[in-house]
Amino acid sequence: MMKMRYKGYALMLALVLTGILLAGCGKDDDEKAPEGADINNAAQAAAAEDEDMSEDDAEDDAEGEEDFAEDEEYSDEEDPAEDEDMSEDEEWTDYDDFVQEQSQKYDFKDFDEIISSLKSGQGYAYIRLQGLDEDLLAVSESLSGTDGSADEASIYRMEDGICSFMSSVGGYGPEFPLRADDGLLYAGDDKCYETYFVSEEYGSLMMKDSIEEDEEDGKTLYFGFVRETNDFDNDKEYTGGAEEFKKLIADRDKKSVIKFTQVK
Repeated sequence: MMKMRYKGYALMLALVLTGILLAGCGKDDDEKAPEGADINNAAQAAAAEDEDMSEDDAEDDAEGEEDFAEDEEYSDEEDPAEDEDMSEDEEWTDYDDFVQEQSQKYDFKDFDEIISSLKSGQGYAYIRLQGLDEDLLAVSESLSGTDGSADEASIYRMEDGICSFMSSVGGYGPEFPLRADDGLLYAGDDKCYETYFVSEEYGSLMMKDSIEEDEEDGKTLYFGFVRETNDFDNDKEYTGGAEEFKKLIADRDKKSVIKFTQVK
């Protein structure tokens, strides 16, 4: 009888313990449920934040593209005033000499067309130089005094049926007029000796001799080059001194001064 009572107590105790354990498990589950809900809510909030950030990034990208397009459009725009200034400069600097500038053209059909384009006080002359067996036309914008001389001139030639510009020479002042003799064109002043002929290879005006006198540290120096032939393969350095230079100047001053026909 006693054993049955103990068994009954034991069974009741087991049932009570089981109930307690089940109640504890249920409590833990109830406490954990809100934690899972918080995780889900956090995930939803993060997704919403990512969506907002994506929208902001899209707006920033759109604004950046719009700003870039405006900058590109601005950079492509040209300043009309600047273009006008550039056009004026080009118009002024494109011409080789006064003849082209006052005629507003580069080439002429013959020497007569150039001569007819000259203005009052300007002049022209025909010369012949080594390297080309034909007349060349020298034209000067300003003549010196009444002797028809000039210290500077533009040289033109006929080539392939067109009268075209070769080069300009001189410009050392009216007391040093251009001269032509022995197939050479002479220019320079009392400290510069220059001669010209025509290039065999290019048919252009080229310098034959160029020699200068200069002062440096109290010493007089002479330097330059000379050419015996009308090509660029036989240049020689000038090695003479004061005596040789003065003789060159003296001999040049004996050459014939070019007499220009003045346009009335």
